[in-house]
Amino acid sequence: YPHVQRHRQAHVERRAWVQNMATSLQNREPQPQLAMQLNYHFVDWLTLHIHREDKVLIAFLRTKAEREKNSTLMGLFRSLFGK
Repeated sequence: YPHVQRHRQAHVERRAWVQNMATSLQNREPQPQLAMQLNYHFVDWLTLHIHREDKVLIAFLRTKAEREKNSTLMGLFRSLFGK
């Protein structure tokens, strides 16, 4: 996958953000501002990363599996995505 480094880095950064937020929650009382930050970041992750980036990755892997006639990977795609 040509964008693997960028993709991995996005996951590393999101994981670090979640860990920092978890630490913040343990060290203080929850506040409405914190809840809004959590909501924003998870909606952002779902809409921007999963909806865009992961779809591109899936399309790349599906095309690669079809081109290489990788029946194991194609079976996985069919079971997960029905196509």
